[in-house]
Amino acid sequence: MRVGCGYLTETDKGVAVGVGAADRRNAMQFLTNWKTTLGGIGSLLAGLTMVVALLQGDGGDGVSWSIAIGLISAGAANIFGRDADKTSAQSGAGK
Repeated sequence: MRVGCGYLTETDKGVAVGVGAADRRNAMQFLTNWKTTLGGIGSLLAGLTMVVALLQGDGGDGVSWSIAIGLISAGAANIFGRDADKTSAQSGAGK
């Protein structure tokens, strides 16, 4: 097993383990498209807060399962989306 550059690889069997080049590119996408990722995280947190409130029986006005699921779905989509001011090439698409 070899350790280097912050990732582990298993060389004797030829199987990559840990964070590889593709994973590092995906992580860089989140840093490149930080505005969309930040909006996605906010939507996820709002949706999860609603789910917790509903599960605790604390669902007041404006709290429903449909809104919570919509916020969670929008958050997940925004985390993997790109900012409007970035081209696909700048975001690392197609690599």
